[in-house]
Amino acid sequence: MFCPFMENFNKECNKVLTFRNLSYAMKLCNGDFQRCPIYLKLKLREKTVSKNLVSSVVG
Repeated sequence: MFCPFMENFNKECNKVLTFRNLSYAMKLCNGDFQRCPIYLKLKLREKTVSKNLVSSVVG
């Protein structure tokens, strides 16, 4: 399984997804992405936005 944020061409991922880091990036982004600090940050941001959206609609 690969990181769902890879397809979005996220600016933060560009630091990792380089030719110099290719083997590291493939290991991290194509399997162990749940441990990636960028993935965790983006996932938290996604949950926060979703929670705020629901709160604004409900409340």
